[in-house]
Amino acid sequence: MNLLEQAGIGVDVTEIVVELAVTPIVFDRVSITTAASGNHVPGLGTLAVPLTIAFADPSLDVRVTVRGIDERGQAIEAFGRLFVIPAQRP
Repeated sequence: MNLLEQAGIGVDVTEIVVELAVTPIVFDRVSITTAASGNHVPGLGTLAVPLTIAFADPSLDVRVTVRGIDERGQAIEAFGRLFVIPAQRP
């Protein structure tokens, strides 16, 4: 997942919530930092967060919420969707 900041103000990502049909998967600051070697999205920059989640139903439309604190100390939330692409089987 690539996070893009477009307002010119950096953000420290504190949480990514992937909402499935019933049970959300929550990635906290430590999980994000471990996966991406950091949790800061620079102003007008990107942060690549490599997350792999195995889905039983590849047709799911998955909601994602990203939360963080910007360089001005303001809490932010961004929302989006993940579209699941079925894995190719050997």
